[in-house]
Amino acid sequence: MVDITERFIKLQLEQSPESEVFLRGLIKKGIISRETIRNYVLVHQMDEYLKANKGHIGHTLMDLSDDFGITERMVRIIHKKYTRIF
Repeated sequence: MVDITERFIKLQLEQSPESEVFLRGLIKKGIISRETIRNYVLVHQMDEYLKANKGHIGHTLMDLSDDFGITERMVRIIHKKYTRIF
């Protein structure tokens, strides 16, 4: 989970560099749930994985499921559900 947390912070720092301490505090206190962090990172990295896999959605789903330790079906559900939110 540390790797996913670090990815989340990196994505946020690209938008606002001074927010690192604040985000780490929210994560440490459990205000931001692990699932929310995972979903945010997954949605934001989906395009990178698609580009790396030359548009092959099947390979992208397999790679994401391996990296995040969830099933391919869960990757699809998370992407469909949270793309509009994040």
